[in-house]
Amino acid sequence: MRAVIYARYSSKNQDKKSIKDQVILCQIEAEKQNDEIVAVFFDEAKSGLSDDREAYQQMLEYVKKHGIKKIYTYHTSRISRDTAEIKIRVRELKYIYGVNIIFVSQGISTEQENIELLLSANGIADEQYVESIRKNTWRGLYGRLQQGKAVFAPKFGYKLKDGKLYIDEKEAEIVKEIFNLYTSGKGFKEIAKILNQRNIPSPRGAKWSLTAVREIITNEIYKGVIVWNKYQYRKIPGFPKRKKIPNPPEQWIRIERPDLQIVPEETWEEANRKRISRQRQDNSKNRVGYTTLLGGFIKCQCGSNLIKHSKVSFKCRQALVGACDITASFREDMLNTLVIHAIKQHLIENRETFKEELEHQIKALYSKQKTKSDIEKEIESLNKKLQSFLEIFEENPSKTIAKKIQEYEEQIRLLELELKSFEEIEGVEVDDEVIDILLEQIDNILDMDVSQAREIIKYILEEVRIEKDKIEGFYWIEYSFKNPFRTYNRKINMVAGAGFEPATSGL
Repeated sequence: MRAVIYARYSSKNQDKKSIKDQVILCQIEAEKQNDEIVAVFFDEAKSGLSDDREAYQQMLEYVKKHGIKKIYTYHTSRISRDTAEIKIRVRELKYIYGVNIIFVSQGISTEQENIELLLSANGIADEQYVESIRKNTWRGLYGRLQQGKAVFAPKFGYKLKDGKLYIDEKEAEIVKEIFNLYTSGKGFKEIAKILNQRNIPSPRGAKWSLTAVREIITNEIYKGVIVWNKYQYRKIPGFPKRKKIPNPPEQWIRIERPDLQIVPEETWEEANRKRISRQRQDNSKNRVGYTTLLGGFIKCQCGSNLIKHSKVSFKCRQALVGACDITASFREDMLNTLVIHAIKQHLIENRETFKEELEHQIKALYSKQKTKSDIEKEIESLNKKLQSFLEIFEENPSKTIAKKIQEYEEQIRLLELELKSFEEIEGVEVDDEVIDILLEQIDNILDMDVSQAREIIKYILEEVRIEKDKIEGFYWIEYSFKNPFRTYNRKINMVAGAGFEPATSGL
């Protein structure tokens, strides 16, 4: 039988001969079984908890494409060190593709009836091994921190030299300016715009954003305190990458580093008091909800929301800080008119589809409810229980039994009322008048209260996206609709003069 070999070693510090040894042992076992090895796949310096294994993915594709029915590997940990993850992978290969995996060093294969139990036992040992490595790594990093060495990439304002963090005097001046601007009343957005206008590179080398400024204001390292162990990264079965999980505050490690202090502690504290105060004010304002018809629906091609930036127009949030190429402003009244027209056209063109979807949803809603037979069976079951408790009460009267009898009698009474009013839903048909009413409402949307109008369009409209055309001054407006129109998206090409205001200074 044709077969393949998969090998892996996880650390850059491990001997590369480990791969060769695994392959040789697998080849010896394959010869004993009279199997022909047609391909060998191996990953170097890849963790058993990582899905980022190119050779493993290539092996899966090869196995599926060429109908391979056997895989030889040295140990269960070569596939994964996570019990749940290895079971998922084994089940996929075994039950979907009919592949038998032979784990050479353990003398087991996925053909064995008790393979799930064996995988669990070996998986527990592998997970304990991973956990011990994680703890040793944590202790090692903590030791480095105590020695004044770096355990993370340097933040903006710092540089790395001989494994230690030092203040970068040039960037530190920018950090001081950011804190001064913020404490003087400037917001994250304004500060980002000022820095971008001066072409100052951001921490990631691109343009400054609100997030980048916020990260500097909130990071305690700038007042000379390193806060470590705020998060841990865990591999969750079914997810391709490790997940960032917050640790409780009592597990955080705080280390005083006055040599890394860029701003006075008082300045840092003042900035963050203002940040919390502003955040509360913003949250209070947001409770009112959107004040425009398209707020939250309309987005830029960069992925950011378009927000109201003047009395009459929208603009990309990132463009306001100089981080987006679409700098034009879009008139609110024109966007409202275009969107309402598009919604109405879709309802008219797909009237029957919309009716069918409504009928399907109504029927699905009622199908989740109990049938007449379900109610009758439930009443019968409760009557049997009631009779048992009545017999017990006759022999041994008590308040507890009496209370239980009352509960059953009440449940039966309510179910009998439900049974009397029950109506079976056989077929559902939406009247044409329903669609006409909806179309009439859409015609009057612009005259409605914003919250009332949004309640109507939120069931139809998914998103409105603005995209830049290749021709200067032209833009595409793409409408995405919710079911049943998800496959009926529409694009309209518009010129800047027809409802779009070209970019002007000071906006």
